[in-house]
Amino acid sequence: MIALEGVRDMPAAKPPEFRRRALDLVAQGEPVVRVAKDLGISESCLCRWIEVDAVDTGRKVGLTSDEKKELVELRRRNRSWKRSWRSSNAPRRTSPGRTSSQNSDPAGPRVGRRPHPCRGDLSGAEPATFDVLRGHRS
Repeated sequence: MIALEGVRDMPAAKPPEFRRRALDLVAQGEPVVRVAKDLGISESCLCRWIEVDAVDTGRKVGLTSDEKKELVELRRRNRSWKRSWRSSNAPRRTSPGRTSSQNSDPAGPRVGRRPHPCRGDLSGAEPATFDVLRGHRS
């Protein structure tokens, strides 16, 4: 990892035993400032551990660590599923400017027009007469 000037690297994650020891010291009445300084961690880090522990033990309402891990995993699976679903259901190109769904959909009925006299059901339709000399229907 390349360190940028003026930007600090993230500190290494501490093992669970280390966190438990820090929480036990605070629970025994040691001030947060002193425990953080003695253990070489920031006060905000220790306060965060205290908050997470309060939720995990049920003393405070919120998502537990296990629930957060499960939520992250479910969101990851959901993203993966959505990507695969989108790619499998994406319209396929068959010709320039047209998708397969446009090419395979049959044309619907023409709204507001009479059926063509040479096609379809002509029962009940009046026979059309054509005046050959004038070139129009009567």
